[in-house]
Amino acid sequence: MIYVILIVSIIAIVLFATARTFTPPFRDADGRIIATSIAEERRMRIGATRQYVLIRGRDRAAPLLIFIHGGPGYSAMPFNRLLNADLENDFLFVNWDQRGTGYSFSAATDRSTLTLDWIVEDLDDLIDALLSEFGRDRVLLVGHSWGSVVGLEYVARHPEKIAAYVGVGQATNGPGSEAESYRWALDEARRRERADLTAKLEKIGPPPYGSLKDMWVQRRVLTELGGVWRHEPQSSLRYFLRYLSVPEFAWPGFINLVRAGKVSMEALNDTLFGYDAFDAHPALDTPVYLIEGVHDRIQSTRLAQAYLDRLAAPHKELIWFEQSAHMPHWEEPDRFNEEIRRIAAEAGLFSPT
Repeated sequence: MIYVILIVSIIAIVLFATARTFTPPFRDADGRIIATSIAEERRMRIGATRQYVLIRGRDRAAPLLIFIHGGPGYSAMPFNRLLNADLENDFLFVNWDQRGTGYSFSAATDRSTLTLDWIVEDLDDLIDALLSEFGRDRVLLVGHSWGSVVGLEYVARHPEKIAAYVGVGQATNGPGSEAESYRWALDEARRRERADLTAKLEKIGPPPYGSLKDMWVQRRVLTELGGVWRHEPQSSLRYFLRYLSVPEFAWPGFINLVRAGKVSMEALNDTLFGYDAFDAHPALDTPVYLIEGVHDRIQSTRLAQAYLDRLAAPHKELIWFEQSAHMPHWEEPDRFNEEIRRIAAEAGLFSPT
């Protein structure tokens, strides 16, 4: 019995010790905190709600980079910290959990406010606050997947605040992308003679899906076939371990992660699936860069290229990542970080060194 009590006590101590988050300061070679740096986890009042914002940068004078995560409802902060932290040396890198997401999630959130318009307004409040605090007039805006819908909408409404927009796995036409995604998964499952995966896809049928559960069946098959991550499917256990490898994420966060994902997807999935950038935004007044993984089978790269071809913008560029699927910023992080630096330099945010 004493051993059981000891083991339970140790587990309780470990759980307690790993239940809180922190973000480490930037230090020089002698271990001193760099006076010009910033490393802060904040709960900011945005759109009348408290929302989580992580701001990190070696130099407060650096340009602002705001990352808009995908999902809907899935924070990108842990993977950005794990794989893209090098950008913190050149930018004030801002990770923001949208309302209904991650550490911004609350069971008390009015679900009727989980809309694209509300989230775009939240982003405007956040950008205005950061521009004022750091004395800037423009930011570099990066949106991934669902976040690219938010990003395009924001750029269309507030181009004067954006030095350049970077869409990663850009959403351009929901119905078209979903139809392509399903067809590719079914064809690929048959080509590989995966009767199990083929049966799952045939059972749910092509989009529009009958339920959110059917969509998740297709996404799990797509992941197993390499259409989400090119090199290795990301299991739930692998996600769990990689999230916990950054100090800004603690195990209680998984409770919010699961709850927020379900709530946000239910509220916003129709908006994502029905989105049509071709019709909504044929012209933008901001430089537009699209970073696309060649093997992306969630958002159609064919439609992304077609959209950019038709788009009227002061500058536009399509950047292919040959070894990536839907996550080029995490599958090829070194190249992604360099492209972001190049884009910022071209936008006049700083001079390349």
